[in-house]
Amino acid sequence: MTTGPVPPVAVVTGAASGIGRAFVLELARRGYACVGADLDESALGDIAGELATDKWLGVVADVSRATDVERLAEFSFDRFGRVDLLINNAGTLATGKSWEMPIATWRRVLDINLFGPVHAVHSFVPRLIAQGFGQVVNIASAAALAAHAHTAAYAASKHGLLALSESLARELAAMGSPVRVSVVFPGAVRTGIARELVADAGNATLPINRLLVDLATKGAEPQDVVRQVLREVEAGTFAIFPQTKVRDRASERLKTLLGGKLPVG
Repeated sequence: MTTGPVPPVAVVTGAASGIGRAFVLELARRGYACVGADLDESALGDIAGELATDKWLGVVADVSRATDVERLAEFSFDRFGRVDLLINNAGTLATGKSWEMPIATWRRVLDINLFGPVHAVHSFVPRLIAQGFGQVVNIASAAALAAHAHTAAYAASKHGLLALSESLARELAAMGSPVRVSVVFPGAVRTGIARELVADAGNATLPINRLLVDLATKGAEPQDVVRQVLREVEAGTFAIFPQTKVRDRASERLKTLLGGKLPVG
């Protein structure tokens, strides 16, 4: 454990690229020490070349493994003695018809997108409660508020992450803990998560294929999303919408569902 004053500390999963990398760079700029977890050891090393050694520590970890996440928590608290911000960002996307997607793919998506944060809740939240401060930020998706064809596993995992976030926030509030929770609903962001995915190569007009093109080429820049998210995190906002259109579409979907109809798109 370190001695003497330490900077605020953030732990970011999926830190090697996309939104996770943008979080690390922005938080380091704001004076945080960052522990970044990812499977891509080489990309973690690239970040180390950009940041001062007192601002960055990379850890190779698979969030789908509870033992890896527990090791990440132990490492972070042993190294810095505190964690102020836990950002559960690691995620993966797979596409295909619900009944054709292999069960192994279903499990992988759920293991990373949903059980990764569940593992983090088990490993980090008791420590945050014990230290008496901290904030959990779960990066969900617009897919937590709507489900497109060919994205059942991804949408299910993100709907689950919203439920986990709300339940966790209520549990912490009920016990009077100052530990806070936020859940983020980004829309299309240029992260590369969908660059090589095509739901149906024989039908380029499918809505999901248009969505995948948007994700790969027309999304918001990760750093812009991160700055907006951090403003809301600092304000203590629970549900964070970095892009207004996501909130608007979620509202329209709810109205359609309450009318007993299947939302279009």
